[in-house]
Amino acid sequence: KYEYLFNFGANISDFVYIGASLGINSISYDDTHYFKEDATDPYMFENIFTDSNGAELTTYFKKATYKHSYSADGTGIFGKIGVIVTPGAGLRFGAAIQTPSTTTIKEQWQDMASTSFTDSSCNGEAESELGRSEYTFNSPWRFNFGLAYTLGRFAVVSADYEVADYGGMRYMTDKHDMNDEDIEYFEYVNEDIREAYGTVHQLRIGAEVKPFSSLAIRAGYNLKNSALKKEYNAEIEEYQSIEPVYYQNVSFGIGYSSKKSFFADLACRYRFATEEFIYPYSDYLFEQK
Repeated sequence: KYEYLFNFGANISDFVYIGASLGINSISYDDTHYFKEDATDPYMFENIFTDSNGAELTTYFKKATYKHSYSADGTGIFGKIGVIVTPGAGLRFGAAIQTPSTTTIKEQWQDMASTSFTDSSCNGEAESELGRSEYTFNSPWRFNFGLAYTLGRFAVVSADYEVADYGGMRYMTDKHDMNDEDIEYFEYVNEDIREAYGTVHQLRIGAEVKPFSSLAIRAGYNLKNSALKKEYNAEIEEYQSIEPVYYQNVSFGIGYSSKKSFFADLACRYRFATEEFIYPYSDYLFEQK
């Protein structure tokens, strides 16, 4: 993922600062799966084929290979505008709005397979047509509000609040290039998004202390709720409300900067354990009989 920003800023009497950004993001994703199976003893796997003349031919399985390839490329654009007000005494207030990122994504995929037998005349291979798809994804609006207090050159404390409505995410496509089945699919996906996702609130608090001009010690805290408000229950085939899930993170860091051009920063973050699990595969057996 790449992001390019074009920024504009204005200073009004060192009291109000206005900034605007035009952002362009691009993504490139490639995924290829290979599955290969070899028979330790081919003669344990007998296969009987019928040729074009109706005669039966006995052969034995040796190996099979399957390949699935997928790629996606996208380019998007978004805008952001913000303002900072500094009334004095080390205090400043800020607010910003970020528009949805409208990203056009182009996908393509293909499947290929081959089998091998002891009788090579029975070997086979095939590949699917190259599949293609193009659609647009809109991320949610983001609103940000913050304040900070600076204690001279010794310390700074800041608090930042952000809100984003993930239920407003949308997939769109050019209906002129899609059939009715594809158009209906996107409508179902957007309805699922509206049903399942809600507003995310995020609070970030941070502080930095500089006991020496070359040394900075930092700490931060982050609290936010999950975007998921409902989950799909396959047994009753409908969405059900779930208990709110909150995520907490704490971070610590240290920074060094010389009087010349050298600087270094080191940071770590800890996420509080929750009852959630990560499932890298979709076919877990949670109950065994």
